[in-house]
Parts: sequence; C-alpha cells; structure tokens
Amino acid sequence: MFDNLLGNLGKAQEKMKEIKNRLELVEVVGEVDNNKVKVIANGNKVIKNIIVNDSLMKLENKEELEDLLVVAINRAIKNAENAYEAEMRAMAQDML
Repeated sequence: MFDNLLGNLGKAQEKMKEIKNRLELVEVVGEVDNNKVKVIANGNKVIKNIIVNDSLMKLENKEELEDLLVVAINRAIKNAENAYEAEMRAMAQDML
C-alpha cells in the first residue's frame, strides 16, 4: 500500500517537474492602453521583457507610465497563473 503511494508521489513529482519545464517555454503577455505598455512573462511568472511606447518616455508621463506598468505586470502574472492552472488540470486528467 505504501509502496503504491510512494510510487504515485514520485510520479506526481516528476509530472510537476515536466510542467515547470513546459511553463518555462510558455509566453504570456499583459498589455494595457493599446499596447502603450506590454509585459512579457513565462508561465512560471518570470518577467522576460517590458516594452514601453516612446510616447510615455517623457517626464510628464512618469505617473501614467508607472500606473500602466503595474496593470500590465499584473495582467502578465494573471495570464501566467492561467497557464499554470491549465497545465495542472491536464496533469490531473492524466493521473486519473
């Protein structure tokens, strides 16, 4: 009984490692205000790039830029969470 449980645990750990590796390759984007700010992350919630439209690079737009960055980053993280949840659902289906 315990051998079977330990075997399943080992399989689950291996699947989790596979998912993490796959999520490393998944690219998610959080964009805001007609692409004025775009944040690119991977499925593991690691920010890979931030792209800012030149129109926001003026001192008088500093506060707007900061606000847009927060929104875009949060959207990218949410999209990464959605990718993770999809992978976890797929793993659960495979284990049944």
